[in-house]
Amino acid sequence: MQELYDYLAGVLMSLFFAYFPKVNTWFLALDGKFKRLVLFGFTVVVAGGYFGLSCTPFAAQLGITTACTSEAASNAVLILVKMLIASQVTYVALPSSVK
Repeated sequence: MQELYDYLAGVLMSLFFAYFPKVNTWFLALDGKFKRLVLFGFTVVVAGGYFGLSCTPFAAQLGITTACTSEAASNAVLILVKMLIASQVTYVALPSSVK
């Protein structure tokens, strides 16, 4: 089930940039390659932020159960890849009026 959430997060990020008011206006004005880089950067920030928060004392308060270990870091990289795949596939599948 966790894998589904990883892919779903990537899809939701792509849809956020495509359809959320004001964000989509800014996003539509970008060049196609730069759009992909923005999606990549945002995905890295989200995945890195989640893992980074797991290394703080606030992790328990935020409901983050991931431990701050090297195994968790490698798992975060796998999650990042899944999110990137999902966001890029969603971007390609969007109607051309949104790209």
